[in-house]
Amino acid sequence: MQFKPEHTTLVLIGGAGFSGSTLLELLLGQHSQVAPMGEVHALAHPTAVRHLKPTCSCGNDCGRWTDMGGMNPLEIYQTVLEQNHRPSVLVDSSKCLTWLQLAERGARSENWNVVHLLPWKVLSAYIQSCAKRGRGRLRSHVKWMSYHLAYLNLFPDAHCIPLDSLVSTQDLVLARIYALLRLDASDNQISTELPHIVFGSATARASMAKAGTNAHDVAIRSSHRHDGVTPSFNRQTGAAKQSWSIITRSLEESLSDNNRRPNHRLLSIFSRALYMTTGRLRHRRSRRLLQCSNL
Repeated sequence: MQFKPEHTTLVLIGGAGFSGSTLLELLLGQHSQVAPMGEVHALAHPTAVRHLKPTCSCGNDCGRWTDMGGMNPLEIYQTVLEQNHRPSVLVDSSKCLTWLQLAERGARSENWNVVHLLPWKVLSAYIQSCAKRGRGRLRSHVKWMSYHLAYLNLFPDAHCIPLDSLVSTQDLVLARIYALLRLDASDNQISTELPHIVFGSATARASMAKAGTNAHDVAIRSSHRHDGVTPSFNRQTGAAKQSWSIITRSLEESLSDNNRRPNHRLLSIFSRALYMTTGRLRHRRSRRLLQCSNL
């Protein structure tokens, strides 16, 4: 679909979690024409107790998100447009694949421009981030693979952004995104106002809320260093290890190069590797992600 600068642009940020989606949204939100929203899918489909009482990242009781429960994506976006005096770009970092599909469909019906961005971490860094939060390696490995495999098949035109690049060459990455969104990069100023986003990374939001902290400082604080740990599972056979290696290498190559996308044959390799590693296909979340992507 041809980009129309005169129309509203919706930026949909994906991510497997702990990969910089909230950070990217905060960085984009510094632009005067960008309205970041956060993970608004939890307003319509709460999955945790905290989702029932949304709090805004501004730290005040602004009440922006209290009356949006049960709304569909387009209704939420139109409400935010009115609240922010109709900015040219909306940013939604919900990550949920089903929500992203509904959001894109609603935006297209209004002739909006839709841009998909996918911040990502290499597998070893992602596993270590999950380990810090008490999550097992196998579960993290499976989620990383299943999410990215499903995402890239659903949204082949997405622009993938390595978290390391976002932190180390922030200005260059943002300049490219602004060019993609047809925004004037010179208008990128450090905002004195805290953004109004809901949910998302508590680490990034807390860093942004500190006095005198700008988005660049948040980028440095929120980046997770890793020691290149290679995932290993006791139950793996030689064939399973080879299958995991093939999938990981193919996905990381696809994420690193926006012109490459994984072959659909990876699904059968993924299923076989998962079965050989666990003894049965017990990861319901992974099966649901793959079914959602029509694989």
